[in-house]
Amino acid sequence: MRNASKRMGKKGTLTIPQHLRHELGLEGGTAVDLTPTGDGGLVIQKHRPTCNICHGTYEVVTFKGFQICRECFLGIREEVEKLG
Repeated sequence: MRNASKRMGKKGTLTIPQHLRHELGLEGGTAVDLTPTGDGGLVIQKHRPTCNICHGTYEVVTFKGFQICRECFLGIREEVEKLG
């Protein structure tokens, strides 16, 4: 995989070079996550759905606009069942 250096546009836009998009399987409209690093850098990754409760990324589904992982769902179900 080749590195790339790009200049940000006046409005903050950044184009990911075609060779990187192809290598990473990024198509137009693909959601990405932007994560700042402690040293002033920026990590760009394909979006991974994140649980709104525990912030985990394993087995996350969207229910009525709310993202929840299996573990949190099972915990909520258990608490609801206690209510009778």
